[in-house]
Amino acid sequence: MGLLDNLRNFADSTRDQLNAVKNTVIPMEIQNLKKSHDQLAADISAIESNGIIANSPQALTAITHLRTFLMTHYGHLMRGGDPEPVVGGKAHPLYLEVKNGFADLDSRLSALEQKYQNCVFGYQAADGNIYKPSLDWTQEQWLEIKNSSKDQVARCWLNSDKNQYC
Repeated sequence: MGLLDNLRNFADSTRDQLNAVKNTVIPMEIQNLKKSHDQLAADISAIESNGIIANSPQALTAITHLRTFLMTHYGHLMRGGDPEPVVGGKAHPLYLEVKNGFADLDSRLSALEQKYQNCVFGYQAADGNIYKPSLDWTQEQWLEIKNSSKDQVARCWLNSDKNQYC
């Protein structure tokens, strides 16, 4: 085996090692999504376990904070990374795991909003229908729904009066 063969083998081995590392390294933007997901899950669990006083300032602050945090997380999931999208990030197994866990977080938080604030979160259309943010939407659909909704923002609309929000 000559020097040229040794160099080829070394190049092949190095390329294989780099590909293995590339496939196992989790981009920071995806790691951040996972950390946000885990923190949201822990915060929601704390309220589920310990409870808070319904319609109290504590309930309003805690639930509103969680919803704001979840909507920020939603935006990062829609883009494909936190703080910025990462090329190929939406195909990463950890991204897919976090994305698949979003519906559970949203459902659990919605139950807390119902219990403690008696409201439904989403974008209210002109016809009064409320559309919950969905990761099934494209970014274009999200912007269209957002921009055509009342106040162009998702809110927690009171069950007793859909013209009022928390």
